[in-house]
Amino acid sequence: LIGMPGPTAQTTASIRDEAAVCSALQRLLGSDHELCDFTFIVGEQRERLPAVRAIVAVRSAPLRAMLFDDKFRTCERELDLPQWTPRAFRHMLEFLHAGAADVDAGTVLELMQLADFFQIDELKCHCKAFLAENLSPDNVATLLTEAVRFNDESLRTKCKEFFLANARVALQSPSLCYLPEAL
Repeated sequence: LIGMPGPTAQTTASIRDEAAVCSALQRLLGSDHELCDFTFIVGEQRERLPAVRAIVAVRSAPLRAMLFDDKFRTCERELDLPQWTPRAFRHMLEFLHAGAADVDAGTVLELMQLADFFQIDELKCHCKAFLAENLSPDNVATLLTEAVRFNDESLRTKCKEFFLANARVALQSPSLCYLPEAL
């Protein structure tokens, strides 16, 4: 029979272009932002950050609950979140829309807090890994506090090991003054 697959021929093909999809979704936050259907108003300066409601809702259960709440439907497709910085929130939106974000070291901790708050486990894991690999005498006390708050035994252990190995320098860090007594 002509046109029928032979005994060793595949009957399906996996055709993928994840990079193109991610690139297109990333453009939603930049040059194609007019395609976004709602806006987060973030930080004390009330910076407006556009997003696609369906994408955000699919990636975060708490955001889904917020965005599909009856109160939200009456507020003209805007959600006010003054407690976060626009920089960290923008990175979270990049990750939600395109699965990637280039984050500076000074923003990673807040990004991890955002990921925890909005239950974005993949992002939280990436942030945790970065922080664990970039411990310093200046940040170890702060990260130990966060590890305890997140109940993260792995990060807590890494912080304690780093602190013990670098005690002389770590004890001189101003961030040590802010370490809770319970630690």
